[in-house]
Amino acid sequence: MKFSECANYPDVKDDEVLVLKRKQGEVIIVGEDIEIHLVKVYSDRASIGIVAPDNVAVHRKEVAERIKSQLDDEPADK
Repeated sequence: MKFSECANYPDVKDDEVLVLKRKQGEVIIVGEDIEIHLVKVYSDRASIGIVAPDNVAVHRKEVAERIKSQLDDEPADK
C-alpha cells in the first residue's frame, strides 16, 4: 500500500514512509528500544501506546511543533 493512498500528506513522498498494517494487540519495534503498541482500534482511529527510553521525547506532531515554535521564539543567550 502506498502512503499517498491512505493519507493526505502532499509533502511526504511514498518512498519516505513505511506503511505497516497491524491488528489490535500487536507491536511495532523501532530501533532497539522503542515499542509502538496498537492498544485499541476504532472505526476511524486507533489508540497506541509507546514505550521509549526517558531520553527520547514522544509527542503528537502538533505538540512537538508548538514546543519547537516556543523554543525558536526564546531569545538566545548572550
